[in-house]
Amino acid sequence: MYYGNGKKVMAAAVRIVNRLRETDATLRLLMKEYRCSYSVLMRAVRSQISEEEWEGIRKKKLTQGNAKSGTRFQKGHIPWMKGRKGIHMSPATEFKKGRVARNWRPVGMIVIRHDKLFRWQRKRNYKNGGRRLGKPRRWIKVKDDGRPQDRWLPYARYLWQQKYGAVPRGLFVVHKNSDQMDDRTENLILVNRSLHIKKNELLNPDMRPRAHKLACINRKKNTIIRKQLDEYYGQQLKLFMCMACGAEYEQDQVPVQCTKCQGGCFETIERRQKVMV
Repeated sequence: MYYGNGKKVMAAAVRIVNRLRETDATLRLLMKEYRCSYSVLMRAVRSQISEEEWEGIRKKKLTQGNAKSGTRFQKGHIPWMKGRKGIHMSPATEFKKGRVARNWRPVGMIVIRHDKLFRWQRKRNYKNGGRRLGKPRRWIKVKDDGRPQDRWLPYARYLWQQKYGAVPRGLFVVHKNSDQMDDRTENLILVNRSLHIKKNELLNPDMRPRAHKLACINRKKNTIIRKQLDEYYGQQLKLFMCMACGAEYEQDQVPVQCTKCQGGCFETIERRQKVMV
């Protein structure tokens, strides 16, 4: 972007328009030559020609192209790759025909993945220093097309569908003994959310008391933080400025009326901390 030189460009407006009409000069080249902005150059051009003439010059430049700047192909231009079908610019790094990505897996392949952990679980590690992981679970690839999240299924759900058909909406497949790696069909059952919670409570009797304990701890922390925020913001003052005369008022609430000009329009400038005496 160029600034200034407006008087110089306006003084040379006639010469600039003649160069646009007769030569291959473009607006970009003229902007670099006179070191001006696009708006300044267009003001000088439009002061000498009409709207219809400028549209004709603009269309002529676009159709004919610009041989000097090389911004457009000329009529009859032959591309360099004409007649070179199957050209290899970088055979050492290009994709080979018939190859697939490294992370591609065939349909029917079974892998083991770990369930996601909660945020408070991810922060904890094992006593030996190892990173904590979720429970393992088998997954099987069922198709290659479609959405990525639909190409894999839990192996337990896949076995249930193969034996009993589709899983009804609102239900999901779980393991009786809570061992997610035990995918025997006699170990699989269909439950809803409430039954699944009751089943986990039978296996883990301390689950509900532990959840209540964590909720109480978080509630106490939030109460302490809320009190600290109330104390901090309660010690703050606002600086108001009158929009009419510019008088400033430092107080808690918006002033009702300006004492100098009797105006009632104010703007908040900043917040300041109260000085505790």
